[in-house]
Amino acid sequence: MQTGSRSNTETVTDSSSTASGTSDLRYDPEWLKGKLVDVWPYYEPVYPADTFVQMWNAMIDDNTLSRVFFEHGQMTFPELVRFFDHKANPARLLLIYTDKAGAGAGFGWFDDVRQGIRAFANICMRKAHWGPAADEACRISLRYIFTAHDVPNVYGFTPVPNRMAIAQAKRLGFKVLVTVPKMISWKGQPGDVVMTMLRREDFLDGRR
Repeated sequence: MQTGSRSNTETVTDSSSTASGTSDLRYDPEWLKGKLVDVWPYYEPVYPADTFVQMWNAMIDDNTLSRVFFEHGQMTFPELVRFFDHKANPARLLLIYTDKAGAGAGFGWFDDVRQGIRAFANICMRKAHWGPAADEACRISLRYIFTAHDVPNVYGFTPVPNRMAIAQAKRLGFKVLVTVPKMISWKGQPGDVVMTMLRREDFLDGRR
């Protein structure tokens, strides 16, 4: 998955593309650079036209599509593009993750972004970048949503069987609020979900 960063994004997406994307060009990009990965708010005019193709292929190669979009059944590629269409879903913020060589490392997004109220966090990292790189991408993304978008609380809904994701949330400082029985669809069956929350003051005070 090769998703060009701002340093190599001369390719402009075709005007017929469905996903319009989001951007916050006022946010200092230096804040989005880590030691292992860099984070890029998706903005269609400066991203390669095949960005969503690369995201799709990465999930297929890593066999993570149904794990990430667990409530969407057999998600198709057109559905993925529509899912991140900013015109249709203006409260959804997509972030692209690249390694230090500029190769795609994964992506994340925040749902239902409401300034001064909340956002819901999601991440899909390439398997080769699970671990420290994924944690760094999450920390940069959280700092971004807390500061650039003035969100005081970020929430997570994680299927109980996804113990790796729950452990990661706890490392990042999320607190478990409740386990809700049979709230989601997991592999075609009703599944339990763990609801977590991270407060802005706890995250920033901890300098995560």
